Amino acid sequence: MIILLKEFLKSLIVLMLFCIVLVFPQPSKVKYNHYVNVRFEYSVNYPTTLIAQGEADNGDGQRFISKDKKAEMAVYGAYNALEQSLKDLYEEAISEKEKESAIVTYKVLKRDFFVISGKGNGKIFYQKTIKQDDIFKTLIIEYDESLKETFNPITSVISNSFKNTGGH
Repeated sequence: MIILLKEFLKSLIVLMLFCIVLVFPQPSKVKYNHYVNVRFEYSVNYPTTLIAQGEADNGDGQRFISKDKKAEMAVYGAYNALEQSLKDLYEEAISEKEKESAIVTYKVLKRDFFVISGKGNGKIFYQKTIKQDDIFKTLIIEYDESLKETFNPITSVISNSFKNTGGH
């Protein structure tokens, strides 16, 4: 009797695990391309589902857009011509989002970078700006809230890959 009960429990556990796999499918493996900006010395990975729009004429960066236009990414560098502090730019970015009636749900300011993210107008946004010497390097990602489950982990990968390539 005990042996039958053990076998039944084993079968039940296997069946439960099988059902969990069916209900919660494993995320598909996202493939990434790599973009390097020579002028401002930064690089970033981006998913192959975003289509590169070609580097800007001045060489400062590039935009990437999904075929359905529900997700967009931009990366660019800029000289600090207005001699702003990183904190100034951080506060300006938050203020701009609030003017757009967006809600900033996450913000962090460190010595050499800041991040803000949130949502507004049916979209989720994420911005990371790095300051290196007298140059700001910015990554902006925006996507429809309906893509949250797919794009939140992708945004994390992109953000972690966004790096200075210069030797400063």
